[in-house]
Amino acid sequence: METVADVVKHWAVAEPDAEVLTFVNKHGRLCVYTPSRIYTEAGRFASRLLQFGFSRGDVIANGIPNSPERLVTDMGIILSGCVTVNCQVFERDGADFWNTANLAGCKGVIVSTRSTDPAFRLFQPLLPQPDQTSGCAEVTTHLASGLRKVVLCSRDDTDNTSLLRSLQSSDEEIFVSQIDPDDLAVLFATSGTSGFCKLVPRTHAEILRAGRSFKGGKDVKYFSDRPFGWMGGFPFDYLAHCSHRVLQDKYSGEQALISRDLWTVISREKCTGAAILPLTLLELIEDFKDTKPEFKLPFIVTGGQSIKKNLSAALGLLTDNIVVSYSSSEVAMVCVGNITATDQFNDFYSGKPSPGIEILIVDEQGRKLGPNQEGEIYIKSPFMMTNYYPPQPISSIFSPDGFFKTGDRGLLTEADHLYCYGRAGEVISQGAVLVYTSWPEGILGKCPDVSDAIVVNMPDTSGEDRLIACVVPRPGSGLTKAKLLHFYQSSFMSMPSSSQPPTSPSVFCRPEISDILFFEQFPETQTGKVSTRDLKSIVRQRLAL
Repeated sequence: METVADVVKHWAVAEPDAEVLTFVNKHGRLCVYTPSRIYTEAGRFASRLLQFGFSRGDVIANGIPNSPERLVTDMGIILSGCVTVNCQVFERDGADFWNTANLAGCKGVIVSTRSTDPAFRLFQPLLPQPDQTSGCAEVTTHLASGLRKVVLCSRDDTDNTSLLRSLQSSDEEIFVSQIDPDDLAVLFATSGTSGFCKLVPRTHAEILRAGRSFKGGKDVKYFSDRPFGWMGGFPFDYLAHCSHRVLQDKYSGEQALISRDLWTVISREKCTGAAILPLTLLELIEDFKDTKPEFKLPFIVTGGQSIKKNLSAALGLLTDNIVVSYSSSEVAMVCVGNITATDQFNDFYSGKPSPGIEILIVDEQGRKLGPNQEGEIYIKSPFMMTNYYPPQPISSIFSPDGFFKTGDRGLLTEADHLYCYGRAGEVISQGAVLVYTSWPEGILGKCPDVSDAIVVNMPDTSGEDRLIACVVPRPGSGLTKAKLLHFYQSSFMSMPSSSQPPTSPSVFCRPEISDILFFEQFPETQTGKVSTRDLKSIVRQRLAL
């Protein structure tokens, strides 16, 4: 079995009725997908893609959130021989999506027809029939010259034209394209210099090799709410081991959002493991500070944010085993560490390198540093990408001896334990999302009352990273902080509420700016460029940081 299609067909025969993906929401269990059901519905959707005019190798953006529809369409894209890429629309004008669509050379996009769905709101004005709810529509836009088709996906239990009902009742043949192991299957989106613009290509062979590197997952009932379109949420567990994952159906917006409700979902399904972000773990610790939960997980996997000692309170309360991890789309899993006692917890601990992983800590000149010396983390991995998509200059990605330059800072102890302190340079982590300062800069720069804008990363007195916007207003504009903040917030598709923390990857809407400072002009170097060092010094003085 050398391709994802081979594996999908194999499990449909070998384990046709196994429970592999259980979809739930805050109200209860919705449906269960078995290998047989996945193969049938995805194969029929692949047949439709062929009828819609897609060909092997075409890149199709998928804008459906985690749901049965997302599972079936992603697998259908792959079975058809096409390539799936995540469709994220955070900015109201769609600039983040158009950037990704052009980088990937998308020929089409799949969107839900829910009126609140950001991708649908972006494409509805382009549809020949704005009230169309199913099938494929031809579109043209100068914003993405290669994109010609929008596949519409509706959900209605009483309408046989809705996507899943039509696939379930159809007599269409199951289609599986002729696929080579080295064909692309997925383009994973990762953080770039403006929003989500770097794409990591993964072939069928790479997908299977990465999935099979995780051992012992067959008998786990694992809760993971990470998006399918991210490396951390892709269904490697189903493909590699036919193991059982529980996840929330986010199609209709009925998913659990607050931490206590999320724990209810996990305990109701009696999961034996779960992936939970550090931020959510801290919220759960606070939720249960007075009354212990009746349910305890055998293990919790956490990562994606800096690990702090205060997470140790989850031991004995929520679980007896916390697994910390460090990974990225570019190199896959890097480090894992098991923590079973509070005295094993240290700030920023990220585990030990997985088999086959090499880690170097280097200084600013790329020279190797010794144990316990902080520097940039370089990684060499058997699952390392060869380049981004489309290719970028190798020297900007890899060291001369082939190590990937992560941009993260950390150190290695004498015993090869990795401590990761976060990103280097003008980038911070907000939840599980990496935010480069040039993203909010670009949004602020679209305001007609702004002459210039620079966003700087300024740690506060507690060491937490904050984004501070430095703005030169246009003369006579009358721009105020409140007006600019309103412009910034309204430039995104949706706004977080108190029950939707902006640090959660499932509801992340915009990079959060902590403050806005106005300037008549920015300090300059002798060559006329903005002096970032002097600018940060002024910000530090004004905010008393």
